[in-house]
Amino acid sequence: MKSALALAIGFCLSLSVSHLIADPVPLPGWSFTVTGNGSGTISSNGVDQLSFNVFGPFSGVSTYEDARATSGTDALTITSNTTYTLSASAKLSGPGYSYMYLLANGSAVATVNIPTTGTGVGMLPYSTSFTTGGPADPLVGQALKARVHVGAGVQGGGIATYTNITLSAFGPVPRIFLQRSSPSQIQISWATNYNGFALESAANVTDALWPGVTNAAIIQGPNYVVTLPTSSLRQYFRLRQP
Repeated sequence: MKSALALAIGFCLSLSVSHLIADPVPLPGWSFTVTGNGSGTISSNGVDQLSFNVFGPFSGVSTYEDARATSGTDALTITSNTTYTLSASAKLSGPGYSYMYLLANGSAVATVNIPTTGTGVGMLPYSTSFTTGGPADPLVGQALKARVHVGAGVQGGGIATYTNITLSAFGPVPRIFLQRSSPSQIQISWATNYNGFALESAANVTDALWPGVTNAAIIQGPNYVVTLPTSSLRQYFRLRQP
């Protein structure tokens, strides 16, 4: 759900506040690939936990062992004006290396390195993200996948654990503007770029039910405008896109 929130106290304030809500993206199952001249195993406990044991070759020049867990199917199609974030808690032990990636049509567009930590260090949080521009952004329309990668060189090894792996999409939200248009009326407005949002209200921001405002939204220039009578009561308004 995407939403924007505004507060009117006695309908006498003119202010705007936007509040961004992340849409969690269900991760598809993982596809495992192990390559190189050593040995490696990958296991999963659901889509949000991965374990790697990777051991590099005993000898050789420019030899290695890599283990990759990649989204088995596309997680979603990339859209404009959206931030995509891959996050997890992770720990890497041994002289190896590990990364998390976001892939657009198979090419990395966001990467974070997971450093090796000692025995006294537990799981640490990591994340990587990217943000698309407008509809002309070349990433728009491409398929998005997630990948976790652990590897080791000659006589190296990497033991890695990932938990709480999540992929989130932060879409654009409108800003709400409140102003008094007359002594007995206020106007609530937002840009017409944000089509498909419904104006709702509640007496408290924690209310479970936010009834829809029945007054019609009229297009005035670049904005949707809803006109309401003033009141002495505290009232919250939000725009919600199902």
